[in-house]
Amino acid sequence: MKTPTAKAELLQTIQNDFDNLIHLVDDLPEESKNATFRFNYAMTPNWRRDTNVRSVLMHLYERANRLVNWLESSNRSATRPFRADFFGDMSSELWIKQQNTDFEVAYQLAKETHKKAMSLLETMSEDELFKCVYFTWKSSLSIADYAMSGLANHYKWLMAQIQNQVIVNEMISK
Repeated sequence: MKTPTAKAELLQTIQNDFDNLIHLVDDLPEESKNATFRFNYAMTPNWRRDTNVRSVLMHLYERANRLVNWLESSNRSATRPFRADFFGDMSSELWIKQQNTDFEVAYQLAKETHKKAMSLLETMSEDELFKCVYFTWKSSLSIADYAMSGLANHYKWLMAQIQNQVIVNEMISK
């Protein structure tokens, strides 16, 4: 999806996508919130990692938290929020770390981190959000691009994870 070009549009897009994800989770039957996903885990590593709604929410929390920490960093201009090595961590260390987190905690962490990210984005000017001149590395990406990738686009991707499970559950129960 193309990144919005105005602050209000950016914030609205991110919020709408988050609200859609939360509504999807809220509408799930209780047994589905903690059930293990039953689709083909051989597809890609992330499908093997995100094995239930809780792990999807913890993935969301870790991703949004990474963005929040970067936005809060005084060294933001010298570091990138999502380097290739980060994604390897998401597939192993962070997944292992979050295995004892229960659904309700994961749900609250995801909501709190989203709220914190939105608060930080709201404090930024249009220039800060959309111009790439604030980084010491060569980048064609802006803070808005990172916010769309780390938040809005990820919310849509995580919705797809959950919706695939709902479809599989319906097929199995027939």
